[in-house]
Amino acid sequence: MDSEKVSPGRNIEKSLARIESFSDAIFGFAITLLVLDLLQIPRPEIGENLFQSFRNHWQSFFAFLVGFCTILICWINHHHLFRYLMRYDARFIWINGILLLIVTFTPFPTSLFSEFLLKENSIGLILFGLTYFLIACIADLIWTYSHKFHLLDENEDEAYYRSIRMIFHLGVLYTLISFIICFISINVAMGMYMILFSVFAFPHYFTLRLRRYLNRLPRAGRKP
Repeated sequence: MDSEKVSPGRNIEKSLARIESFSDAIFGFAITLLVLDLLQIPRPEIGENLFQSFRNHWQSFFAFLVGFCTILICWINHHHLFRYLMRYDARFIWINGILLLIVTFTPFPTSLFSEFLLKENSIGLILFGLTYFLIACIADLIWTYSHKFHLLDENEDEAYYRSIRMIFHLGVLYTLISFIICFISINVAMGMYMILFSVFAFPHYFTLRLRRYLNRLPRAGRKP
C-alpha cells in the first residue's frame, strides 16, 4: 500500500507547529526556574508567624512576580507573531533560537534583582534592564525579518504590520533609555518598566490603536 503524500503546505504547518511547541516548552522551563529562588526562602519555625516570615522576604516574591511577567509578556508577543507566521527559513529559526536563549537567561538577572533590591548597588536592576533591552532588540528583529522576507500572512492589512513594527522599533529605544536610567534612579527605571509591561502585555490592542491613528494622519493633512 502506497504511503499517503503530504502537501508542502501541510509540511510547513507541521514544522511551524514544532517550532512553536519547542518555544513554548522553553518559555515554560524559564518560568519554572524562577521558582527556585522562592524555594530557598527559610521555612518559618514552629510558632513563628507565617505572614511575618514571608513579609521579611518580600523582595524575593516581588522579583519572582517581575520575572514571571517578563517571560509571560515575551511569550504573549511570541504567540502573537505565530498567529501571522505562514512560513519560515533557517535564519528565522536561528533568530527565534537567540530569543529563547535570552529568555532562559532571564531567571539569573531576576535572582540578582531580588538580592540587590534593598541595597544601594543597583547591579541587579542594571543586568535586568540589559536583558530587557536584548529581548526588545531580538523581538524587533524577528518581526522585521518576518515582514521583510514575506514570512507573514499576506492577507493581513499591510498597515497592521507597519504599525506593529513601529511599536517594536519604539520598544528598542524605550528599553535603551530605561537601561540608562537604571544607572541613575532605580525607582524611575522600575516605573518605566511597569509602563512597558502595560503596553506589550496587549500587543494586538495597541497595534490596532496605532494603526487607526496612522490611518487618520493622511486624511487630516488633506485640504478641504
